[in-house]
Amino acid sequence: MRISRIFLAQPLSKHFSHQTPVIISDDQAHYMQNVLRLNVGNQVTLFDGNGGEYLGIISEQAKKSITVQLEEFNPEDRIANRHVRLGLCIIKRDAMDTAIQKATELGVSEIHPLISDRVSVPQKQYQNRQQHWQNVAISACEQCGMNRTPKVHSPLTLETWSQLEANQKFCALPGGKTLQIQDSDQSINLLVGPEGGLSPTEIDRVQTNGFTGIGLGERILRAETAVITLTSLVMHLP
Repeated sequence: MRISRIFLAQPLSKHFSHQTPVIISDDQAHYMQNVLRLNVGNQVTLFDGNGGEYLGIISEQAKKSITVQLEEFNPEDRIANRHVRLGLCIIKRDAMDTAIQKATELGVSEIHPLISDRVSVPQKQYQNRQQHWQNVAISACEQCGMNRTPKVHSPLTLETWSQLEANQKFCALPGGKTLQIQDSDQSINLLVGPEGGLSPTEIDRVQTNGFTGIGLGERILRAETAVITLTSLVMHLP
């Protein structure tokens, strides 16, 4: 039987070291009881984003709370061997959620939503979306087994973000070069433009800031597909 994984925004190490129970309430307790259908005696895996995960057993259950007794600690994080920072120009809601979800599953360390010339999403539709996007990343971690949740930052302008330092900087670009990574490239910035791509001025600007355009095949990919493709290449090259 599959053991449910739950992220908690509270430090768990003290509970484990002092053998004190973890009290889960509000929306998460509702989700565990009414969606996952968990009951007293069921095992759960809890993680707090600080590394490792804890195996516990539900010891008590009330209408609006669940009590879990932690039993074992597994220090494994399942993080990638590179620090990958993804800059993703803002795209429509479902596509943005998909891109963040898949980038998290593939192991990125940080996600920066970006504002660029051809972003077509009105500001009022994304200005309060940061917590939603962070929750998408958390849910992806619960599913895929990562124990350190990537930070989803507040939206930045492309110009500001493109100046952040890294060992290598790559941008998805039709007709670009073949991706090559050196063993010493332990920090990598990835850039994916919006639907419609980056403007010529933006391409010149990011290349001036050290980005190499990378081709992703003969077809023009949707932005969320480009995120998956480029991130997969970076994560799986030796």
